[in-house]
Amino acid sequence: MSVAVNRPGKSGETDWFNLLAWGKTGEMLNQYGRKGREVHVEGRMQQHRWTDGDGNNRVTWELVANTIQFLDNRNPKVGASDDVSDDIE
Repeated sequence: MSVAVNRPGKSGETDWFNLLAWGKTGEMLNQYGRKGREVHVEGRMQQHRWTDGDGNNRVTWELVANTIQFLDNRNPKVGASDDVSDDIE
């Protein structure tokens, strides 16, 4: 899944990151995550390097989620403890 992050200010620029989530966090993201839903993600960034089919070196950044919170309060918050709660804090 990809996540769009708007840059602050009036530039209107958006950065896109691949979002990685494992265990129950990944299951909940798969079940409830939809295009356009706002989320709060806590985790770490990691760099992914590879060589494409043309021999060019490529780099992308991935966001590895520890906690994902859906900001519209319709579905649970999921975190590293894999504790599912119906209330958003």
